[in-house]
Formats: sequence, C-alpha cells, structure tokens
Amino acid sequence: MMKKLLVVLFCVGLLACSKESDVNDIFIATDAEGCSDFGVYTFNSGKSVGIGIYGDKDLMELDMTNKSFDLSTVNPDHLSVIIKEFSKGGGRFSCGNLGGEDSRVVHSWTAESGTVSIQITDTMPIPDDSVFYNVNVTLQNVRFKHDRKNKYLTLEALELTNVTTGGNYVP
Repeated sequence: MMKKLLVVLFCVGLLACSKESDVNDIFIATDAEGCSDFGVYTFNSGKSVGIGIYGDKDLMELDMTNKSFDLSTVNPDHLSVIIKEFSKGGGRFSCGNLGGEDSRVVHSWTAESGTVSIQITDTMPIPDDSVFYNVNVTLQNVRFKHDRKNKYLTLEALELTNVTTGGNYVP
C-alpha cells in the first residue's frame, strides 16, 4: 500500500521529475470502463491521473483474435493512448476525452511507442443494430511524451480485462 501511495505521489509530481519517469502500478485495472465505438480507460485511486485507449474498431479490424499494434507506426486515427493529469481528483472519461467537470487537465502525455494488444472476448448485439463487446487490452513498454515539454513517461505493462465497449455504450 505504501509503495502504491509513493508511486501515485511520484506521478502527480511529474513536473519535478527527471526527463524520464515511470508510471507503473498507479492505474486501477479492475476499475476499467469503456464507451463509444472503442474507448477503454481507467484512473489512479484519486482520479487525478487517467489513461485512455481509444480508436476505431473497424479501422483496427478488431475481432475475436488477439491483434497487436505498434504505437510508433499505427495511424493515430485508428488507435491512440493518452495519459492526463488533472488539477484535482474527479477526472472522468467522456468517450474520447479524459476530463472532469471540476478539474482541468494540467498535463497531457501521448504514447509514441510501445505495443497495444486488443482482443474482443464476447459480443452482445443490441436492438439498434449496434454491438457491445467485451475486450482485453494489454499495454507493454509504452513510452509517452509530454505534449508541451521534453519529458517522457514509461509504462511497462497494464492489462485491462473484460471491459465493455462498442456501439453507443455509455456506462
């Protein structure tokens, strides 16, 4: 518990860190949610830092097989991964936008390399001809660049399992 608290405090104070920082063990994988065509996200325990993985299911050609994507070469319109840090807790994900009503984004980090693996594990057709589906998403060795400064974060691994997304799904 103390280690996680220290890592969270470390991550929240990212500006004071060196040019390369770790963000491992701060996100709560069991609290992951999804929405829209393909949006998967989770936060740290205080919802002051969030990670979002979103894209276009059809352009990524997602199906029941495990697909891997190299973030250094994938088209960002197909798949993108972001980390956002908020001025205070209460961050939320709004189908493509990490944010919160009472907090503003103070730092934003965009993935520039690493691997994302995505697999649809179950589909649930719904009456409006859309399909909700459950996905497993694994990030490995993802390097993020700060959107305004020459600073980097590294996420060694994050696994989000059985997250419902797709169609017009809103949790």
